[in-house]
Amino acid sequence: MDRYKIKPMVGFICIGFLYLVWIQLTGTAIPCFFHTVTGLFCPGCGITRLILHLSQGDLVGAYQANQFLFITGPLLIVELILYFVQCCNNKTLPKWNQILLLLYSIVLIVFGILRNVLSP
Repeated sequence: MDRYKIKPMVGFICIGFLYLVWIQLTGTAIPCFFHTVTGLFCPGCGITRLILHLSQGDLVGAYQANQFLFITGPLLIVELILYFVQCCNNKTLPKWNQILLLLYSIVLIVFGILRNVLSP
């Protein structure tokens, strides 16, 4: 295992956890820059609320915060684990997996567009 690849991943997880604790204690979160500037929702808008609701066991609130990421979250967790394992073994993701992630990214962007077009 290459510890230089593991440290940043562990660091990001720790920062994310500390951010979650900060929000729960203060109620203050970083606003979405895209939404602030354009008034539109980006594909990731609602992810902070989604994670907050999940941390409280509120599945309905989590789903309402961002439906796409709520449904595909387990896939993302599996992808992160796979990436972590591949990275630790000094390997790259298989070609089929890279294609899957590209398709996922495209569908995420389409979701971001549709959530603005279809919202009241």
